[in-house]
Amino acid sequence: MRVELEKATTVDEFVAAITVDDLETNPYPIYERLREEAPVAYVPAINLYLVTKYRDVEYAGVHPEIFSAQLDGSPGGRNFWGPNHHHN
Repeated sequence: MRVELEKATTVDEFVAAITVDDLETNPYPIYERLREEAPVAYVPAINLYLVTKYRDVEYAGVHPEIFSAQLDGSPGGRNFWGPNHHHN
């Protein structure tokens, strides 16, 4: 994990320090800290909320009327699903 992420003492500092490169290179330490401190967190670098606990992800997945999968304005689709992923 990058030094800036390791030095972040608050979850707000941590989330603000996350980069797209961090998520592409090794997201697992990021997910681990978010699961512990902020299971649902807005990440400015990708303009998305990350949901990191299984039960929360499961709930969001079965309630599309509440939670959107829209990725407008986010590099998330490119990074997490690759260039050939199509979403509605």
